[in-house]
Amino acid sequence: FFFFFFFHLAILRRSAAVFTGSRAAWIASTAASLRHRQACAATTPTHPLFPSCSTTASSTAPSAPPLQRTLENKNLRMASVKTTTTTVIDPAGEVATSTNTLLVGGDDPAPPVSITSKFDGGNAEVLSVETAGSTAVAELKISPEPFTEGTDKRQHMQWFYFKASNVRGRDCRFNIVNAKECSYPNSWPGTWAVVSVDRETWTRTPTTFDPSTGTLSITVSGLDSDVAWIAYFAPYSHERHQSLIARCQKAVGSDGRRLCSVAAVGRSLDGREIEMITVGNGPAKVWVVARQHPGEPMAEWWADGFLARILDKDDAVARKVRSMATLRVIPCLCPDGAVRGHLRTNAAGANLNREWGNTGDYEAPTKERSPEVLAVFTLMKKVGCDFFLDVHGDEELPHIFLAPETGVPKWNDRHAELYRMTCETQLKLCPAFQVKHGYGNDAPSDANLAIAAASVANHFDCASYTLEMPYKDSYELPDKVEGWSPRRCEQLGGTMCDVLHHVLPYVRAPFPFGNGGVGDGLECPEWAVAGYVNPPSEQCWDTTPRA
Repeated sequence: FFFFFFFHLAILRRSAAVFTGSRAAWIASTAASLRHRQACAATTPTHPLFPSCSTTASSTAPSAPPLQRTLENKNLRMASVKTTTTTVIDPAGEVATSTNTLLVGGDDPAPPVSITSKFDGGNAEVLSVETAGSTAVAELKISPEPFTEGTDKRQHMQWFYFKASNVRGRDCRFNIVNAKECSYPNSWPGTWAVVSVDRETWTRTPTTFDPSTGTLSITVSGLDSDVAWIAYFAPYSHERHQSLIARCQKAVGSDGRRLCSVAAVGRSLDGREIEMITVGNGPAKVWVVARQHPGEPMAEWWADGFLARILDKDDAVARKVRSMATLRVIPCLCPDGAVRGHLRTNAAGANLNREWGNTGDYEAPTKERSPEVLAVFTLMKKVGCDFFLDVHGDEELPHIFLAPETGVPKWNDRHAELYRMTCETQLKLCPAFQVKHGYGNDAPSDANLAIAAASVANHFDCASYTLEMPYKDSYELPDKVEGWSPRRCEQLGGTMCDVLHHVLPYVRAPFPFGNGGVGDGLECPEWAVAGYVNPPSEQCWDTTPRA
């Protein structure tokens, strides 16, 4: 026993001596390697982005593997550069280092402002970003869409949406340098962009347009957040759209039965489904189409509010409307453009609201350029239409209004009375709605039958309107914090249930209706007459360029 005990003790002492010698050699080798790196760092040139600042780092030898040492330049001051060198040594003796140069204020890391639009609905090309202490200036461009044939014959662009990181406490200015080249440059005066730190609450931020340089300047300052999202209007993402579809299909009545069905009635050019929600079982055929123009997210916010109300099992008006009509709602007709960050077109550059009929030698809709419209219009022709609403946003006008189709050949006093009833009901329900400002009314037989509302009105001889909401704010009921907002879009959408409740009994009734309106002795309002010219519109905010 004693023999074996002392034999093993001798072996252990020998092994310990070998290990100690190897460890000493490893430490000496590592220390020499690090001294060599330190000597190399001493000759490192100044940082290319900050010429006055050195990228030199210091380091010390490690004591045991695995080991990490973070070695910092301690000479910090506001708007200086902080260089951090991290050295990692693994048990195998491999040495790796990484260097990170940060812009700092005091002793807190503050990296330079970073901008991206590489996400759902994003659009902004970054030309330059200059960060100096607590300020940052970025130059951006809006990317154009594919060329639009047909009536437009141009490349559209106007929608912007981007994310800015490392903005906490900084005064940031984002200059969109090609704003003058956009589809509607006259709309920039009075436009204030929106900003959010959670993508749920969006508030307006000072925005100015300088016509001499063609630059739109967006100011974001004083945020208590590292990241902010800036957009033309509060975005309605494709992911949110999927949630809307899921929410609708779960809606049930007080008896537990489903209140709607969801169907994919077609596919976009990029392969996304065109979803339709069908609600109610009444005889009147109501169609609602939103977001033909993808860069008009207020349209889908409106559809969200409308669907929430019409599917409310406890709402008496919604229950009545569901018994009066079968409603077919398409909350987003142009999903490809929405995801791609387009203003007006789909993946092929087709303006879907100019694809509802042939224009001269331009054939529309087609499966090659506008399968979205082709699928919906084909189905509509099969089932019929008694009331059609096409929901949009307008870049320039700070007003909410309904545009009638006075230029279709079939426009008459019956249509004028239906339009008057629809507008006057909406006026009672929403103080922001008005009838004075709009696009003006087409002269008789002067309609563009490639536009959805005109094409549907002409084909079905039905009530057919375009609802427009502002990117800016409602001049009649302004909100200086949010402007026209998702919340207000949803509220307006909900009121359409009351409008339908009032108008649906008349959509196919014999005319005159016997309600004391047009045709029963009431003079037609000027805003319901063909050829009406609306007065100039006011702006909502001061847009004087700031230094």
